[in-house]
Amino acid sequence: MFFKKKFLEYRVFPFILCYFSFLISIYYKYISSFKADLNTLINYYFFRKKINLHLKIPKPPKLLTIVPINACNARCVFCAYKFLKYKKEKMPLKIFVKIINEYKELGGKKIMLSPTIGEVLLDNTFFEKVQYAKEKGFSVYVFTNGILLNKQNNFKKIIDSGIDDLFISIGDILINHEREIFGISKESAYQKIIGILSLLDYKLKKNSKINITLVLRAKRSFRNIWNSLKSSKFKYYYEKQAFHIKYNTEYDNWCGNIKKEDLIGIMKLKTGPLLRKYPCSSLWEISILPNGNVRLCGCRIKKTEYDELVIGNILNNTLYDIITNKKGQKILKDWSQGYIPEVCKDCNRYSYPKFHKKIAIFSKYNPARYDL
Repeated sequence: MFFKKKFLEYRVFPFILCYFSFLISIYYKYISSFKADLNTLINYYFFRKKINLHLKIPKPPKLLTIVPINACNARCVFCAYKFLKYKKEKMPLKIFVKIINEYKELGGKKIMLSPTIGEVLLDNTFFEKVQYAKEKGFSVYVFTNGILLNKQNNFKKIIDSGIDDLFISIGDILINHEREIFGISKESAYQKIIGILSLLDYKLKKNSKINITLVLRAKRSFRNIWNSLKSSKFKYYYEKQAFHIKYNTEYDNWCGNIKKEDLIGIMKLKTGPLLRKYPCSSLWEISILPNGNVRLCGCRIKKTEYDELVIGNILNNTLYDIITNKKGQKILKDWSQGYIPEVCKDCNRYSYPKFHKKIAIFSKYNPARYDL
């Protein structure tokens, strides 16, 4: 089964993306939103199903998203960061320690170190935080734009830190395309590519078990990127199965901040569902911001992270008390009565909640749910 899975990923999957990516694009642009609307029509209007509107912990939580920093060193065409003005903050180590300790008491086992908007390697205490989480027995997932991988031996520190899964957002393996998509200098784009290659090389040398995924946010078709990859140093590392590939075809609007004209090349703006009678499933996913604020949804923001989805602060209350307080319940209840939070109204990333699974405040980790 293991070899079959590897064969599918490293042989069949690239072929599908090369020649049938248009079908994937059609699915995410039209069919997925149509399915959500159809489910709402059937469950809400026909069967009159009600959803559990309580934030609770029926069993040990699966995953907690912690935002170590909300500053970024890129100006990506698909991201709203360049349009927003808010206070840039780094999470103090004492707040992080409190979060980890309380989450451990709740039975937590996995954390996601990923800014809603920002870059983790700008945090000069990042590896201290990773070390503390690993000492407490946590699995650690990390998202990065990779620009600083080649600075201060960060690529080595990542491998040596014991991080379990690393997702690197990348526009292209060609420097000029990378520069344009991420809004960085040509030198920064070059250093990023060198940093990724150094990371992959060091992983093989150390025989590390870390899972590395390159999340492609490209202006070119996958077939063109694949042809470039096969004539580059990346080919060797892919054949050695040193990394995985995820190729994005559609992009959300960041709560109305990103328009069609902001995207370049073959990038397309996704179409969101028309019907939103049930609260978005992202509201059952918790993120903790650099100042200790606990916020429903770790996916997107409109103007600032410190908005109406904040339900408490870890410095004032325990994590458990915040999760089960009345403010979180009210947000879900208000949505069910037609009062959608302002930040959510224009967001086309709405996700229909699954009825066949018991929804809990901490949902099972799904890498497809997290876009840098």
